[in-house]
Amino acid sequence: MEGIKKITDLKAILENPLSFINSNDKEGIIRLVPNLYNDIAQLLFEKYDIRIYDYKGKEHLYSFAEIEFYYHKEKSLDRDVDNCVYPRTCDAGKFLWHDTGVDICFKSDADIDDFYFGGILIRSLIDKESGCIICGPGRCANELAFTLKAGDTPKLCLKREEVKVEFDSTIRQGIKCDVDEEGNAKVKYCFYIPQEKWTREKLTLIKSSDFSGYVRKKVTESYNAQPDKRYKE
Repeated sequence: MEGIKKITDLKAILENPLSFINSNDKEGIIRLVPNLYNDIAQLLFEKYDIRIYDYKGKEHLYSFAEIEFYYHKEKSLDRDVDNCVYPRTCDAGKFLWHDTGVDICFKSDADIDDFYFGGILIRSLIDKESGCIICGPGRCANELAFTLKAGDTPKLCLKREEVKVEFDSTIRQGIKCDVDEEGNAKVKYCFYIPQEKWTREKLTLIKSSDFSGYVRKKVTESYNAQPDKRYKE
């Protein structure tokens, strides 16, 4: 019977996401991929945080507010909507910084004939201490990179208390192949927790007057992301 196997282990799904799809043909895999991404999103929203430590050893926790899925597997997922992903060769769960943000990687190998690679783009995070939403992949990448102690890497960790959330899906931001010629969604691979009013923290680097380098200044701004308005209803 076609369907998605129950996901209980994040590491296993990051190692081989398509192994959780019960289907013997390419059409079945394509049909069930949205369900797979939905189940992974639910797991991240409800059970996992990102944990980092700054240079003073202080713990910082972030929960997920908005994520996008990108995955290509030769001869299985090779449509236009599956091809818009940075090639990579890396281990499952690695945080990969790139030109447009930071991904949590699926196990990827771009150096073999039947290549496969991809990741989960972090689009928005919630700072667990302040409650502010850090909105946009560039801001999320900067928040993690500039807060993190030099030489350390972010870690995915189980929430201290699991939560139940309602979330929705839409097209990915800036990916033209996600909509057809009439502007209707072809796939909805962005998952987000709806917020009536989001706030964002804008990070600015300012040159210090005492020549000690740069200091970080955060400015909280009113912001409404409206991810559900990215395509025509």
